Order: sequence, then C-alpha cells, then structure tokens
Amino acid sequence: MHVEFALGHEVEVAELADGTFTAGGGEGDALHFPGLPKALATLEVRGERLFVTASDSLAVGKSVLPRQVRRLVGPGEVIRLGRGAMVRQVPARQGDAQSTACVLQALCSQEPKVLTGRAASLTCLTGEDQGLTWVLATQETVIGRGDGCAVRVRDRSVSRRHLRLIQLKGRFFAAPVVGTNGLFINGKMVTRSTPLRGGDVLELGLTLLRFDAPGSAPSKAEDATIIVAPEVSEAKRAPLRRPRVPASSRRAPRFELVAVAVGVTCAAFGFAVTLALLG
Repeated sequence: MHVEFALGHEVEVAELADGTFTAGGGEGDALHFPGLPKALATLEVRGERLFVTASDSLAVGKSVLPRQVRRLVGPGEVIRLGRGAMVRQVPARQGDAQSTACVLQALCSQEPKVLTGRAASLTCLTGEDQGLTWVLATQETVIGRGDGCAVRVRDRSVSRRHLRLIQLKGRFFAAPVVGTNGLFINGKMVTRSTPLRGGDVLELGLTLLRFDAPGSAPSKAEDATIIVAPEVSEAKRAPLRRPRVPASSRRAPRFELVAVAVGVTCAAFGFAVTLALLG
C-alpha cells in the first residue's frame, strides 16, 4: 500500500506491506515525525485496507478519533497527527479519494460473494465479527450488542438496541432506534426508517454491515408508501404520566350545574310564596 506522509511542506511516499506500523516522534516509529509523541498512532495495513488506532486524540478526515478506538480509513482520507503532520493512503487510481463511508462499496466488491436464496442477509465487513453472515428470515430483526438482539455485534460503540430491520411486503427498511449512537447508510446519516437495496452498507459504531437482498429493488414511489414507527431507546424512554389538573381549573359536570340551577329556582319560588302569605 502506498502511504503519503508529510510534515509541513515536505511530502514523502512510502510503500507499506501488510502489517502494523507506528507513526510518531519516536526513533523506532516507522513513520517518524520529530516533535510528536512516541507511537502517537498505530497503522494496520490489510491488503487495500488501512486501519488506525491512536494513543491520544487526533483527527481523521473531518471527525475526531478518540484514543484507543480502531477506525477504518478510506483512500484519500487524511489522518492529522498535529503540528502539520499528516498521513494518508494514496488512492490506487485518480478520483478514488473518498471518505471512509463512500469507499464502502469498493470494499464490498472485494468480499466473497454471498449466495442469496429467498431470504435477505447481512454480512459483517469489519471488526471482530468480520465474515459472519446473518439470514433475515423474520418480519423484524433487532441489531445491537445486547443479549436479546437477533443480530448481535461485538462492538462497544454500538448501542444495545441500535436499529431494527423491518420486512414489509417483500421490502426491507432500516429503522434506527431513537437515542442511539447514530446510523449511516452508504455514508449518509439516517434518522428515520429508510428503504434498503441490495449492496447497501450500514455503518453502526465501528461495524460495517452489507445488506444483500434477492429480487429487484422497489421504486422510490413504492418506498414512500410505508412508514415504520420509530422506537425509543431505553436511555430515552420515560414512564408516561397523566398530567395533574388543578381543582380550580376542572370543569363541573353538566348534571351538577343543572341541579344547582333547579335548587336556586325552588328557593326563589318558596321565598316569593312566603312574602305573599305574610302580606
């Protein structure tokens, strides 16, 4: 893999074979940047894939990478180490510079093809569950790291109940659970139920899942006819309480008002009769 690294205006290109390398200011770092902490970042090369783990917070693309979090880096994405130091994978072809999320389709094409039958499936592309495939044979499939999930992923950045896959009339919809750590489909963040098509990549936490479905994809007009009700995560869920209405603002029932009116009328009539008899 060709990797470009720069400090200020000095740019160099190195060829990294498969393996693990460190970048920082230490003499033993494969990518040496004077003035930076020793082994600031660990780069892992696996074929055409580049992963980075930082010993301290640094930036990858437009986002901050927390310490000790392993992240997939796409061709052309810049790892900013600080003090003008940066590392990036040189795209194999011109125009391949993309964000991590946008390069997922290329990564999928490198994975072994999954033979799909009548049932749809999910295939894990990264992380501890890489290579595992789950068949989606039920109407609703819950995905997360909790014990009760039908598709359970070993990723601490994934919520216990992260999203639901809903099957309606042969179509599949991804419905993120409200209050989770976010869901991206083909690099775009989604906050509501979204129709899925074969080859779509779901990104939850550090886990990438490819959706494979047999048959032709539905049209956009058909997609718009179904809305999946959102689910609220346990962290956001609160018990429903009936609002308390002050006694002064409550309306009296109608029959009570009628009874009061009849009583007042009778009292007035009796008073008038008494005055007539005394007169």
